[in-house]
This record gives sequence, C-alpha cells and structure tokens, in this order.
Amino acid sequence: YSGDGGLAKDAQLNQPRGVFGDSSGNIYIADTFNHCIRKVDPAGYIGTIVNFTRTAGYSGDGGLASIANLNIPEIVFVDPSGNIFITEFGNHTIRKVNTSGYISTVAGNGTSGYSGDCGNPASAQLNNPSSVFVNSFGIFIADTLNYRIRKVSPPILPKVMTASVTGITATTANSGGNIVCDGGSPIIEKGVCWSTSSNPTTSNYNTQPQFYLFG
Repeated sequence: YSGDGGLAKDAQLNQPRGVFGDSSGNIYIADTFNHCIRKVDPAGYIGTIVNFTRTAGYSGDGGLASIANLNIPEIVFVDPSGNIFITEFGNHTIRKVNTSGYISTVAGNGTSGYSGDCGNPASAQLNNPSSVFVNSFGIFIADTLNYRIRKVSPPILPKVMTASVTGITATTANSGGNIVCDGGSPIIEKGVCWSTSSNPTTSNYNTQPQFYLFG
C-alpha cells in the first residue's frame, strides 16, 4: 500500500478485485485486501476515499466514509448521481457513500445468513455478497453464498387522498384527507398554502396530528 497523492501508476495495491469508471473520467478501485476504496482522478493521481486507515472492520455508518472501516470490499459501483456502492464480502453488507462523503449500510446487518425478504434491507442477512448494480429499478446484489440475486426496491412515494374545498368565502377554509399508502416510508406532515391562481406551494412543517391547508 502506497502512493496516495501521487501518480496512480506508481502506487501499490493489494489484490484489487473491482474497478469502475465514471462519466467524469474518475476511476474507483476496490483495493480489496487493503480494505479500502481508492480513486484515481482524470489527471492520474490516486487517493484513498473510504477507510484511509485500512483497518478491517465494520464501523462508520452516519459518518464520513474516509474514517469508516470496511472488510474485504470486492466491487465498487457509482450511480449517475455520484453515489458509491460497495460490496463488503467480509461484512456481508452493501455500503453506500453519498455525494457528501457520508457512508451508510443499505443492505445486510453484518452477519452471514439468509433472511429479510420483503423487510428492511438493512436488517436482512446476506452471505458474502460479491457484486452490486444500481439503476432506477433498485439495487441488485449477487448474494454469492446464498446462490441468489437479491433486489432492494426504491421507496414507494406515499399517496394522499384529500377532499376538495369549494366556495371559499372567508380567509380560511377547512378540509382534510387520509394517507392511503405510506409506501413503507416515514411520513412528515407539512402545511400547504395556495394562491388564487391555483399554484400550491409547500410551507412549514406541522408537528400536530392534522394536515393543514392555509389560505
């Protein structure tokens, strides 16, 4: 292991198993037995972007990826938005680094096994995942020693049904509705205001158990 800050051609890696190139000309490398992810910029310079201590382990969710620990990362995939997805063979997880550089676990609870279908993917069990692919339909995982392909579906947007408001003759009018499908996602109630030209805009958060319309 050597070379950070210098030309990638002069750097040392340790049994890298995955590589991905994005549309900007960056190259991402799963430096597998250094337990880190390295990046080569278009000018050819290399740096470590995930787990710069190179310590094998499982830590860091919610914090900066640079100080998180990985365990035998095998494949790295970068989606069109710039989010980085990593298969961790040794931790039995799929990790994600967002565009702000923060890391989280998107699938797998860190123990080997087979469980969790139709549930929270971060509570599911994988067994030595070795590949990942992401598109608009979801996250696809090669769950290698379970001999399966697993899919993490994107969240379903909630649907809200409301009653119409007509004949407004005062400065306020009341109506209401029900959330008919939460899509398994947290629901945050908000206020909504509208104008006489029928252009509604999002207003302030509402912490009360009602959904308000302001006008």
